[in-house]
Amino acid sequence: MRFKYLILALLLPHYYVSYSQSFKGIPEGTEDVEIQNLKFEIEVLDLVNEIRIKQGVEVLVWHEDLARAARYHAQDMANDDYMEHQTYDRNKNQLFKVCETFERIQKFIKMSYLAENISAGKTNAKETVDAWMKSKSHHDNILNPNFKFLGVGYYYKKNTKYLHYWVQDFGG
Repeated sequence: MRFKYLILALLLPHYYVSYSQSFKGIPEGTEDVEIQNLKFEIEVLDLVNEIRIKQGVEVLVWHEDLARAARYHAQDMANDDYMEHQTYDRNKNQLFKVCETFERIQKFIKMSYLAENISAGKTNAKETVDAWMKSKSHHDNILNPNFKFLGVGYYYKKNTKYLHYWVQDFGG
């Protein structure tokens, strides 16, 4: 029994590590961004695919480079405490735009069709996807047949305005 707790004591800290990834300026696309909750990310993919199946649209396939782009943006929004599609840095409590949405995503991957949905403040995947489906532009991204791939990023950070940050990056 003690051996079991020793293994848990050695493994648990890895689930709570706060990476010191630099999120200043335009990403290079080579960043290895922390996966904070893969279960939430995959749940978003599953929920979106259930919706697409019901609407007769081909399911999306997970794409790790899109996921890295989405995770980067989710963590960047949390670190600098904002919610926007464009990428910002915070300096002395003021936000400064550093790049546009597709400029950031294309640092991670090049595709003919790209789109992004973001959300903040929702505590679970279902609540987040439901909110996206109530917004015309987000709904349209989710059901767009030009998109074949999806990457999702989720990040939680205490002492921020929204606490929970969600990003979907679509590609095709």
